[in-house]
Parts: sequence; structure tokens; C-alpha cells
Amino acid sequence: MDEIILVTGEADVVVQSGGRITIPVTRIISKVSVRKITASFGSTALSEKELKVKSIYLINVAGDNNYAATATPRLWYNKLSDGRNDAGCNTFSLLSDPVNSVIQNRSSYTKEHCFFCYPNTVSDETFDSTWSPRHTMLVVDALLGGEQTYYPVELPVFGRNKCLIIDELIITRKGSDYPYVPVTDGECSISVQVVPWDVVLQHTETI
Repeated sequence: MDEIILVTGEADVVVQSGGRITIPVTRIISKVSVRKITASFGSTALSEKELKVKSIYLINVAGDNNYAATATPRLWYNKLSDGRNDAGCNTFSLLSDPVNSVIQNRSSYTKEHCFFCYPNTVSDETFDSTWSPRHTMLVVDALLGGEQTYYPVELPVFGRNKCLIIDELIITRKGSDYPYVPVTDGECSISVQVVPWDVVLQHTETI
């Protein structure tokens, strides 16, 4: 993603001398954003622990595509982890933001964080510790009572010029031990809708 192609377009036209051609263009990249993170622990034991969000980032990120945005990605960033296995990605502002904020129980962190990536059309869903192409994920990297924990949100297959907005991420319990393994149990169901970039989506995630 050192060189990002912002928009491309195509049109079937008959070229005439002195004529004017209009080619509609759309973005190749897509945007992922989280607008609010809320601590809502029901357990007394958890509510007494400090929740500190260290950073937010994308993992399993497609790093290239063709002009039509139809290719299978060949380059990937932040594979399985938070950038430690991809030199230089720790400060890649398109994919990662530092936070370093404590969220008190029953309160929220309200600064919006936006990230930008190429389309990821890989349909395989896997959470195996051995890398293979898979869904992109948004990860809230946190400390709960001083213990490292992760709150990953798996993103669905998405194409070009899309906007994936998490209006509110509600944290109700301890997260995952790994950034590439979602928090799952019988009471937790997470879904993210994909909409055109210019459409505003109101969506809440509860973990």
C-alpha cells in the first residue's frame, strides 16, 4: 500500500474528433471505522478492573489489487497480528491508530477512528494460527486489569468503494487471547453490514 490508487473508471464510447468523453470513477479502496467504544461490564469482578484501550487496527489486510479491483490480493499486511510480523506497519496510520485511553465502566470512548484498505474478496473463514488468506478484521487491543486482551470484529467480504461503520462497540466481558480469534459464545452474535461509501450506516456491536 505504498502507492494507493484512489479512483478508477471505465466507459464504452465512440471516440470522435473534438468530442468530449465522460468516464465515471469510483474509489478502489474501502473505509472501516469505529465511532464509539463503550464499557458495559455486568460482572462485578470485571467492572472493578481497569479497561485500557491501547490501540485499534486492522489485520489480514489486502495490500494490492488491479485497476478494476477484481484481483485476488497478492500482498497482505498485519497477517494474524498487530504489525509485529510486518516490519514498519506499527506506525502505518492507514491501518493502525494509538489510543492509550482508560474507559470507565458504563462510559464511552467517543473519538472516531477510520482505516483504509483494498478490497478483500476472500471468502474462506479461518481462525487458524498458521497464516492463509482470510477475512479482514478490526481489532481493539486492550488491557483488562493489566492483562492483555483483544476484541476482534470479523469483517465480511467487501469490494471497492465500500464503507463499513461500527457505530458503537460495546464491551461486556473479557476479550480473546489472540487478535485473529473472535470472541464467541452462545450469547454473542456479531455482524457488520457493508454499504456504499456515501451511505451512512448506524450499527452497534456488542462483545
